[in-house]
Amino acid sequence: MVPDLTVICGEKELDGTKYIEVPPLIVEILSPWNQAHDFVTKFNLYMACGVHECGIVNPMKPAVTGYRLNEERLYEQADVQVKTGTVRSVHVPGLEIDMTEWFR
Repeated sequence: MVPDLTVICGEKELDGTKYIEVPPLIVEILSPWNQAHDFVTKFNLYMACGVHECGIVNPMKPAVTGYRLNEERLYEQADVQVKTGTVRSVHVPGLEIDMTEWFR
């Protein structure tokens, strides 16, 4: 399974052309024909692997929902933005996504 977007920080986790650690942030972009696969199967895999943040982009709404791993290693909803607003990452300092730039 390959995420739509993976944020990799630093080079020490790279082994040639492979990333060998758990990325701090993964983003999935939902489409009408694979929503269940992205939002259930992949989402649960990322949670089980310990990905700190997972963003779900729903272009049909348009909305971005951010999830963060809690102390129990379960995702909890941390942010929801619909059409406007800014989504910010906790684990990738300085990463901000302006909703009006994504959904025009």
